[in-house]
This record gives sequence, C-alpha cells and structure tokens, in this order.
Amino acid sequence: FVQAEAEGRMERLYRIGLGLVATVPFSFQDQRGIVLYYSRKTAKIDRLRSKINERYLIGAADLIGASFAIHKSREEAAEMRRQMFREAVQKVKKDFKNNRSGLGPRLESLVLDREVLRKYKEEQARLEEEEQGTWGPPRVDKAIANLGRNVVSFGKWCLRRVDTSRKKWGGAHLLGPPRQSIGDCTFCFVGVFLAMLSLLRIATAVNGNDRTTFDFDGGWYSSSLCILFALTPAPVGQPRQIYLAHIWNILVGMALRQIPSGDFTFFFQFADAPPGAEYGLPLTWKQALAVAFGVSGQAFIGILHPPATGLSLAFASSDKWSWGTMLSVMAADTFMVVFAICYINLAEKIQYPLYWLGLGWRANDRMGKVQKSAQKSANNAIRRASSINNSSNKKGGDESV
Repeated sequence: FVQAEAEGRMERLYRIGLGLVATVPFSFQDQRGIVLYYSRKTAKIDRLRSKINERYLIGAADLIGASFAIHKSREEAAEMRRQMFREAVQKVKKDFKNNRSGLGPRLESLVLDREVLRKYKEEQARLEEEEQGTWGPPRVDKAIANLGRNVVSFGKWCLRRVDTSRKKWGGAHLLGPPRQSIGDCTFCFVGVFLAMLSLLRIATAVNGNDRTTFDFDGGWYSSSLCILFALTPAPVGQPRQIYLAHIWNILVGMALRQIPSGDFTFFFQFADAPPGAEYGLPLTWKQALAVAFGVSGQAFIGILHPPATGLSLAFASSDKWSWGTMLSVMAADTFMVVFAICYINLAEKIQYPLYWLGLGWRANDRMGKVQKSAQKSANNAIRRASSINNSSNKKGGDESV
C-alpha cells in the first residue's frame, strides 16, 4: 500500500505485528473506496477467508461506504443551499444599487408598501425591455461585450489549467511500492519460466506447420506473465480482462487493416509520388489509430489489460495474422490462465483469480450487489435496534408492575 501521510501509520502497524491486510471495495452513488481490515501475522488464513468472515467484512464495508456517501451528498446539498442564498442576497443588492426608476424606495418601504413594490417591479421590467429591444435583435455592442467577456473567461481558465499542470510536475510525494521478498521472487521466477517456456514451445509447434493459418507470436505473453505472477491481485490480470482485451484489440487491428495504405508511410511523401502510385492512409497512421482505439476502447468497456494493446498494432500492421491467429490466442490464453490457477494457488497468501466475470462491483449500477448487500445490512441493523428497544421497554414495564 502507498500512503501520503508523513507519520507512517501503516508501517508502525506492520512493526507491531499486524502483517495481514484484507481489502474490501465499496461503491455508492459514484463514491468509491476501499476498507482495510488488519490482522496479525500469525492469524490463520483459512479462518480469515471463511465464508462467514467474508460476509461480515463485506457487510461492514457496505455500511462504512453508505455512511461516507450520505455525508458527501449532505455536504453538497448544504453547499448548494448556501450558494442559492448568497445569489439571492447579491441579486437584491444589485437591484438597489442599479436602481434607475427614480422612485428611490427604501428597504422598509418595499416591505411595508406593496404598491411601491409593484411599481418598482414594473419599472424594472420596462427598463430591461428598452435595453434588450422587444422586436429587434440584441445590440451589436452588447454582443461584442459578451464575446469579449467569454474570451477573457476562457483565457483565465486556460491559464489556471496550465498553472495546475505545472504544479503537478513535481509529483505527489508519495512513497513507492515496496520490493518483494526473496521467496516471493523465486516463486514468481519459477512460474514465469515454466509458463513462458511452454508458450514458446506451443508457438514453435504451431508456426512450424505450413498447412495451417494458426500462427501466433509467443512473445506477446511476456508482459501478461509479469502481471499474473508479480502483480497477481491486480484487476488488469484477471481472466475476464485477458480474454476480452485480447478479443477487442484483435478486432480493432483487423478492422483498421482493411483501410488501404498505399505505397507511403507518411502524408508528406505524397508530394514526391511517382506516376501510378497508390494512395491511402499511411501505415503509421493506421498503427497509431489501432493503438488509440485499443486503449480507449478497453478503458470504456472496463476490460483493461495493458499487454493486449500490442495485438491491435500487430494485426493492423500485417496480414500475416488472421482469424486462425485469434483462435490460437484464445487457446494460449486458456493455457496461461489454467497454469496460473494451478501454480499460483499453491502459495499460502495469494489467490488467483479474484473474480471471473466481476459483474457485482460496477460503480454506476445502483441496484448492484454492493447496494443490495448494504440495504440488507441496514435493514438487519434496524431490526436489531428495534428488538433491543422493545425488550428494554418490556423489562421496564415488568419492573413497574
């Protein structure tokens, strides 16, 4: 875990013996976060991972998340009401300051004399109609003034963004991630070596058969193995991300490959084109578009797996890779995931995968599993409080009798 505080609270907790940490995410009304549960180093893992304890931790995290979300919404609502009140006060002040009706009413006369207030409103409406023009368009000088104010406002906004960007260059002064132990690195080394060796052997056997179109590059999986074995809990390394990200990037690359490239690599080469040359979108542009669509599409769909982006570039660059390659990639994905499940779960303190479909923790799903679990926990708490009150009232009644 990376923390921004200078006291080093997590480090001190680790030194006194709290070495195991469980994280439970919550998501309520666009307010997301995680709750950390600390345990001593000698705690039994099987008890911590029991179904009863997991349900308890999830329910507690749901209640904490709901409390956090309602406080945030309450603060926003209070700030909105304060802003409305300030705007109303400023409007009244402006009306008195810019009074051009000649009536010159005082505040106490407006409050006590309704006739004066009515005349004041009519005169203000008449003056506004004269300024704007009832039947004609707005005056040119007023439109120019509005345009000038908009330009000045946009310029100030740009300067603020540039200044904010400059302040971010120095970093957030956070602590870097800790290094892993020798034992964990050795376990990772053996797993990556065996998985990569197997994938390369499979790719060599498939590519050596000239009668098939299932060729693929085993090197595509080097980065994926880094995530699986060195960053096992990371969401980008879960099976859903691997399969769907590979499929998406392959489809993006094959779609952009259909755009004609011509005989040129860059647009400026068109000027020196010989007669009869073929024109089209330069190859470098197709490759850049493939990577851009691959990354942004993964982010939009929610299937980020960074190593898969290389497939969009490879499929957009060469027609060597075909639909048969896609089948080979899916088969290799299956081998890699199965191998990771069998090998990684031999360790005591790590687990793979953390989820398969992961459909219960969507941030924008108001009726998802998190919200339903929170509602259920809240109802249970209300029922317990009611039962305690009823028992207390009954006990008091018996004593009075």
